Formats: sequence, structure tokens, C-alpha cells
Amino acid sequence: MWAILPSLVAYQLIAFGGVLDYSKNVVFVAVLSVSVVLLIAQIIRRKSINATFVFLVLVCPVGALFDANVGTATMTGILAWHFTRNQPYRGLSILKAMTVLGVIEAILGLIQYFLSPGWILGYHNSTNAMSGTFINKNHFAGFIGLVVPACLALGWRSRNKGSDAGHTSIYVMAAMIMVVSVVFSLSRLGLFSVVAGVVITLAVLRSLNKESRTRWLIMIPAGLTLSLTLWIGIDAIVMNYAQLLRQDAIVQEGRLLVYKDTVKLLREYPLGLWTASYADMFRRYQTFRPDLLFDHVHNDYLEMLVKFGIPVGSLFWGIVFWIFFRSMKALHDRKTIEDQTILVGGIGSVSAMLIHSFGDFNLQIPVNAVLFAMNIGMLAAISAAQPYPRYSRM
Repeated sequence: MWAILPSLVAYQLIAFGGVLDYSKNVVFVAVLSVSVVLLIAQIIRRKSINATFVFLVLVCPVGALFDANVGTATMTGILAWHFTRNQPYRGLSILKAMTVLGVIEAILGLIQYFLSPGWILGYHNSTNAMSGTFINKNHFAGFIGLVVPACLALGWRSRNKGSDAGHTSIYVMAAMIMVVSVVFSLSRLGLFSVVAGVVITLAVLRSLNKESRTRWLIMIPAGLTLSLTLWIGIDAIVMNYAQLLRQDAIVQEGRLLVYKDTVKLLREYPLGLWTASYADMFRRYQTFRPDLLFDHVHNDYLEMLVKFGIPVGSLFWGIVFWIFFRSMKALHDRKTIEDQTILVGGIGSVSAMLIHSFGDFNLQIPVNAVLFAMNIGMLAAISAAQPYPRYSRM
């Protein structure tokens, strides 16, 4: 039943990242249905149920009444935790499925760049020439940033389990294709966060394995990525980035003003807007370009605080960082390579998204929020202070 999670991610990708209203409802109903089936299965098989699982499943639908995206992502994270806590290989299967989806998304992006700019499954994107199935190139880069570290972790696992070089090279090539796609997407913060996620992942892998065998994870993907970029045409890429940097100076200054005005809004509504629209409420405090409508803060940290208030928003980020640092601490305590692979991939993926969240609203995009929550759920399961007993479970 774990396959429902990557299936839902695939569906959201087809639906432009899950931003369409009907797709949000479909995913929420699917996740809720799976949760109910699991509860019933627990009762039938064991005559008892997991109290934590029941509590979370009951609370999340209530949260979805205020924000369907957050409620659905949270429930998905709970399912990932449930599938992984007793059977880590289920988590590995999820990582493998995400790698496949990431490669498909990257290839589609490269096809857009070279053959059909703006083409998305029959729809023409007039704002971004290359964005995969997303409308925004930054959200495309955000998705790739969540997948590349997991791909590298799987390659490291393959290498350390003694698999043949051909099997391991598949993961290396997959990571290279995804990184190259982000380079050509021209998403500056997206590229920075992806590179940061890769660097953190490789640093963690290096700390786990002091031997020289981990060097190939650094040298080969970096060399292939640079070689392919040079072969395609580094001059055009540099010129495009330079042009974007000149154009973006005003935008970056504007974002700082938006952040400042959002803080004013937060001071007046410290308990959050909840069901109220940020776009409508922000108009009263907007000083930058009053002719523009801002429906997002372009900063996930501020967005969560404004939407749910300082107490709830702080609790959310506190839980995220607590699980993240607990996973870092647990990394050297887990002796099985399956546990370590999930921890390494999750730490790298979450790091990339946490960095990207400083300048964008990726967590407001359903598929990225779901994938982020899945990583948090798997990290929470593997990094538990007392590892759960592993036995067969649905």
C-alpha cells in the first residue's frame, strides 16, 4: 500500500504540481481513505490500534478545513512515517520511486528548453520556457532539490552493498540529469539550494564513510554535469543568468519591502489569518508596487506564521527542525545501511527545501509540500530515540 504515496505525487505532477482545486480534493480524499483503511486493518489484524496514528489521522482532517494543502501534506507525512517505522525498505522504495519521477520531470524540462519552450502536456506556459510540469521554474527546481539528495543516497547504498558499477552508475546519471535540468531552468535560488543540498548530502556521506570510495559521488556527478553543460553551451547560460541578475535587482529589493510589510501584518494579526486571504489582507499594508497583487509572501517561514499565527507557525517549524537535528544526531547510531540511506537522503532533501524556503513559497505548492512532508515523516520514523520493532505490517 506504500505505492499510493508516489502514485499521488505522480498525479500531482501531471496536474501542474497539484495546484488545481479538483486535484487538491482528489489527493486529500485518497490520503484520508488510505489512512482509514490502515486503521481498520490494524483493528482486524491486531485487535488494537496505534494511539499516535489514530490521533494524528483524526486531527489532520480538521486542519485541512483551514488549509487543504497543509492538511493533506501532514497526513501524507504521517503515512510515510507509518510505512517506514517498521519496514525501512518501504522508505527505500519510496525514494526510488521519487528518483524515477524526478528524472522524468528533468527530462521533460530539458525537452522544453531545447525543443518546445513552455510546452506542458498540451498546455503552453507563457511565463517560463522551462518548468517541467510546473507553472513556475522555481517550483520545478524546488521539486528537483527534494529528489537529488535521495538519488545520491541510493547510489551510495548501491556502492556499499557491493552492487555492480552499472547499477550504481544509474543513480549517478540520474542525479546528473536532474542537476543539469535545474541549471537550464535559470532558477537562481533553486540552483543554489540544489547545490547546497548536494553538498550537505555528500558531507554527511563522507562522515559516514571515511574511505576513498565516497569520492566518486563527488567527482563523477560534478564532472559529468560540468562537461554536459559546457558541451551544450555555457556561454548562453552565463549570459542568461547575468541578464536575470540585472533584472532581478529591483525584484529582490521589492521582496524585502514585501517581507517588511508582511511583518507589519503579522504584528496586527499575531494569531494568524487562517481562512482569510493573504492577498486581500496584505493590500492594507502593501507599500511596494500597489498596482500588483501578492498572493504569497515568497518566504515559507513568514507565510506559515502569517497563515496560522505565531504560536502554531512556530510550533510547526519547531517540530520540523527538531526532527531534522534529531536525524543528524541519530545518523551515526543507526547501523543498518537502509536506515542510514533514508536518513542521508532525507537530511539532504529537507536541507535543500529549508534553504529554498527563505526566498520562495515552495511549500505552498501541493506536490512539493507532500514530498517535503514525506521526507519529514520518514526521518521521524528512523530517527526515533528507541527504534521501533520491525515486523510485517500493512
